[in-house]
Amino acid sequence: MTKISIYVACHKKTHFIQNEVYVPIQVGRVLSNTVLSDIIGDDTGDNISYLNTMYCEMTANYWAWKNDTASDFIGLCHYRRFFSFEKSSIGVRLFRCIKYLTLKVIAFFQPGRPSVYWSVIDVKGEKQLDRQCTRFAATIRQKLIDRQEKIDIYAPNPIRFGAKDVQTHYNMIGGSYQVDILKEIINRHYPFLFPTLLKILKGNKMCYGNMFIMQRETYNEYCSMVFDVMEKHKQSIIDEVEGSNKVNPKCFDRLSGYIAEIMTATFIEYYRLNKKRTVKYLSVINYYDESGWVF
Repeated sequence: MTKISIYVACHKKTHFIQNEVYVPIQVGRVLSNTVLSDIIGDDTGDNISYLNTMYCEMTANYWAWKNDTASDFIGLCHYRRFFSFEKSSIGVRLFRCIKYLTLKVIAFFQPGRPSVYWSVIDVKGEKQLDRQCTRFAATIRQKLIDRQEKIDIYAPNPIRFGAKDVQTHYNMIGGSYQVDILKEIINRHYPFLFPTLLKILKGNKMCYGNMFIMQRETYNEYCSMVFDVMEKHKQSIIDEVEGSNKVNPKCFDRLSGYIAEIMTATFIEYYRLNKKRTVKYLSVINYYDESGWVF
């Protein structure tokens, strides 16, 4: 029987979604003072838990790649972001579109002012989230186990940035130097991906958050590429900093996770355009508890 495992990256005690599809996993457990004992951790087996401050949720992805040998489909999401086959209402989408366009106009006069458009479903409270995730688990199991859909990759609806393009957005996060290094690595080691990478960087939308569900063979290809690129990028940055005698581990916080976002989006787009693999976009659930969005 087809097995589907979507790993939910968690770093603190929260409302855990755990069913026949969703598998919560504590990320950075080896660095944490708190062990979430009721879920698995990314510090067992073959792991890179110690890199979580840089790699973010990708340490959970690495753990799944190296230690989950039984699943036919593997995915990744977050403790506050999940997948859904449903869509937000037309009214909500229209409101967000107007807000996005308004902020984009403001950003023209105030460069650096953030604005994004992402078609998400806001869910408030544990019960509503449980219902949504239970429905999703049942639906995707039916679609994949019965092969009602010939899908190799499920991806989140692309997010649209208000910046001039994706590269400008990531330049504001980590500096243009980081993206330039990424382009050099891809051009040298994965030239077949380079045109797609440029397409993503020059556009203003992309799949976001390192979220996906992939068929095993496709997933293995993705992981082999993305972790090799992340390691090469990390080492290039470390060599540069050490060469200038300015070693400061905190300057690397989350950098590799952002680079992975670009590469995940590039991989998905490459397969959609060039490999004739079937890609289906899903809505993203933003989870809010009684106090607001879960951080």
